[in-house]
Amino acid sequence: MKWINYHQLVAMTAYEVLLFDQRLVLCEKISLHPTIHQHIRSTILYSHANAIYILLTTELFKLTTKSPFDSVNSLIQSGKYIEGLACILDHIQKSPTLLYTDGENVKNYILNYAHLALQKPVAYGGSSANSSSIGGGSKTHFYLVASVCIEFCIQTKNTNLLYYEVYKIFKQEFIHHVLLESLEVYILQKQITTLPPHIIQEFLMLALQNQHYKTIERCVVYFDIQTLDLNFLSKFLYSYHMFSAFLYVYGVGLQDYTQALALVFQYILEKDHKVYLSSQSLSEYYA
Repeated sequence: MKWINYHQLVAMTAYEVLLFDQRLVLCEKISLHPTIHQHIRSTILYSHANAIYILLTTELFKLTTKSPFDSVNSLIQSGKYIEGLACILDHIQKSPTLLYTDGENVKNYILNYAHLALQKPVAYGGSSANSSSIGGGSKTHFYLVASVCIEFCIQTKNTNLLYYEVYKIFKQEFIHHVLLESLEVYILQKQITTLPPHIIQEFLMLALQNQHYKTIERCVVYFDIQTLDLNFLSKFLYSYHMFSAFLYVYGVGLQDYTQALALVFQYILEKDHKVYLSSQSLSEYYA
């Protein structure tokens, strides 16, 4: 037996070549030419790309193996793009090193899917050819595309691809709000614990625009506090009176529950016109 690359192990018998993945699951059988049977004890194996070379004393044989993406390409060519993406995830689960050896291919599959599914929604499950129109059945389609992109990027550890290149594709089609809204369920499931500044700002502003205040308060407490812009976020939450989330960000992030509570109580007292502080109001900083 011999490893021919990062994710394939080859073994030879008298009549066939056996290919195994990292978990020693048999992936492929290749029958040998009768000439090889006579020299099986004096063979040398080499590999390059998707080929195995068997060197005998006087002859060289080449066996072509299947790429992990052959089945993926077959599904995509038949119009089954989502099934193709699922097949990629299955291959990665069996051979995690594919993320390193074929990382660019993995990225290109999801980027191509996003482009095609948004620009040609009829061909990829939508009911309208106009991707800027999000009414009717096409609305469901675009949310499905967003979910597929998010799930795929999470499973392949490509969240940066999601936040920048995939997000850019959605934004070019003027439906980036669909991707932003779709993030909530993954945040609440703790599959997403951090967002880059530009995404978190647009996520918060969209929820505010739609008056989804509970969405903001639910999601903020699931973020990794160490990755947040505490200054921006605490001001934002205080300004729009989302005090539960504000107490979490200010108290946990800045380790100062006393000041956080003081600011909240001061706002309540001033709003009710019961007490006015003679000194400069701390709340002016957050107004």
